[in-house]
Amino acid sequence: MHRVLIASLLAVLLPLACSNKGDKESPDYRYLVEDSAAELPTPPPHDVAGEETPAGGGDLESDICQPACADNSCGGDGCGGWCGPCTGAQETCQEGLCFCEPSCAGKECGDNGCGGECGECKAQFQCEVDKCECVPDCEGRECGSDGCFLECGTCPALYLCNGGQCDCAYGACAAGDALDEVCGGTSLGNCGYWACTEAGCCNVAQIEPPDCCQGNDDCRDCINLNTAEVIPCPQTIPDDFVTHKCTQDVCGLNNQCKHFDKVVFGECNDDDPCTTDSCAPSSGVCTHTPIPDCV
Repeated sequence: MHRVLIASLLAVLLPLACSNKGDKESPDYRYLVEDSAAELPTPPPHDVAGEETPAGGGDLESDICQPACADNSCGGDGCGGWCGPCTGAQETCQEGLCFCEPSCAGKECGDNGCGGECGECKAQFQCEVDKCECVPDCEGRECGSDGCFLECGTCPALYLCNGGQCDCAYGACAAGDALDEVCGGTSLGNCGYWACTEAGCCNVAQIEPPDCCQGNDDCRDCINLNTAEVIPCPQTIPDDFVTHKCTQDVCGLNNQCKHFDKVVFGECNDDDPCTTDSCAPSSGVCTHTPIPDCV
C-alpha cells in the first residue's frame, strides 16, 4: 500500500520540481518538499530484506491452510484438496482410511478380493473356480469307493472287494487242500461242490444235468425223429432232434431225473383194451387206434 502512496506523491512533486528546478531556494519549493515529507506514511517493518512482517507481528505460515494427510490415505485433506484415492477394486474410503470390502457372493472358497479366503474345502476337496471339487483317491486301490461317489474299480467273478483289494470271495486254496475246510461262505446247493480255480480261489462247481437236476427243465429229453434215439437235451438241440413231447420229465428225489412215458403212465393211456395208444414225439398228440375184432 505504501508503494501506491509514494507513487502518487511523486506524480504531484515531479512537475513542481521541474518547474522550479532553477530555484531550489524558492519558498514554494521548500514548502512542498517539507509538507509532502511530513505526510508520507511510515513503511511497515521488515523481518528480512524485501519481506513484510504482517501487522500485529503475526506469522504468515500460520495463516496458510496445512493439508491433514499425515494419518489419512484418502478423502479430503481439509484444505479443499485430496489426500489420495483408494486404489483397490473393492476398497472404499471411510474416515480418511481405505477399507477393503470382502466379496464372497456365490463362492464356496477362493480369494475374497481382500487378501483373505471365502472358505476352506474339507479333506479330499480342492478349490476350483470358487467351488470345492472332490478329488478322486484311488492310489493303491483295486476296487471300492474313490471318495467322490464313484468306484476305483470292480472285482471279477469269485472275488469280493475287501479294503480296496479284490480277495477270493469264498476263500483262497491250492492244489491238495481239503476244500471243504478252506472254502466256505456260500451254500453248495443240491448239485454243487467245491473246486479250486487256477487263480487259487474257491469256486462252487455244479454237477451238470441229467446227473443232477434242480428243476424239471434240467430233465428234458430229445429224440431223433429218424432213428428214435433219445438223449438229454443239450443247450443247443442238434439237427434231426426235437424235444421229446411224449414223456413227462420230472426232477425227482436226490436231484435225479425221471421220465414217464405218456402212453404208459400219462394222458395217452385211455385204459381201453381194445385200442392201441400212441404218441407223436414231435407234437405230443395222442392217438387211440381200435384193435380189430376186440371185444
